[in-house]
Amino acid sequence: MRGVATNKKLREIIISQYHRDSKRNKTGVKKQLAKLKSNKTLKQNENDCFENEEMLHPREETRYNNFNTLFKTRSGRRALATLFDEAGSQISGEIVAILVALGKIASACIAYNLIEKLGRKTLILISSGVCGVSMLMLGIYFYFKENDVYIPEKVNIIPVIFIVTFTVVYSFGLAPVPLIIINELLPNEARSLGASIVFWTSNIVFFIITFAYPLVAEYLGIHVCMFTFSAFCFIGFVFVLFILPETKGKSYSEIQEMLNK
Repeated sequence: MRGVATNKKLREIIISQYHRDSKRNKTGVKKQLAKLKSNKTLKQNENDCFENEEMLHPREETRYNNFNTLFKTRSGRRALATLFDEAGSQISGEIVAILVALGKIASACIAYNLIEKLGRKTLILISSGVCGVSMLMLGIYFYFKENDVYIPEKVNIIPVIFIVTFTVVYSFGLAPVPLIIINELLPNEARSLGASIVFWTSNIVFFIITFAYPLVAEYLGIHVCMFTFSAFCFIGFVFVLFILPETKGKSYSEIQEMLNK
């Protein structure tokens, strides 16, 4: 065990030394590596050092995953629970909660087939677009309601429809697909670190929304929150449309080529 630990430490020292000196004297470093790591060829030594050097820099794929998680979290899902009673519909919150639960179950049943048939990018585009429209319509409804604009009783069912629509579409698009993309964009050696960064970002944004939503809703109005959520959904739509590549059926090397274009 002591010998294994010593060899591991020696390898770390070698890699660190290569990382520091490679830009000053590449030929000399290659000769040193050839002597110290005689069980490997020169090409293998270079590949080992390149892989370790790559791990020291922020990865572009992690940025893409952070953007996906940001739009997912800022879409308004966390604030839906408080909208049932604020909507003023004749349908009770318990019934709406049951409808939402049934919608989630249905979405979970069809999510896998949709992801494999439509592709990741298409599904996120559909989900973010529909969620954005749902939040926009909820924002308009609450704007009228908070400004004492007359709303016919028949129209009071509209917020319930959009809340259920949002929940269903979110459940088969924005909810599962970013988690899949995390595994497809990142290599095995960086996956755990990248996923940790993404989930930490998600939790921080979730805390900000949980803290800020009641304050913004009280002082500026619920409609401002809904319009903000809608804007993030549409920004996410544009980001996915023009920047995020389709990863369905692509190998890791193919995805890297698309990202580097």
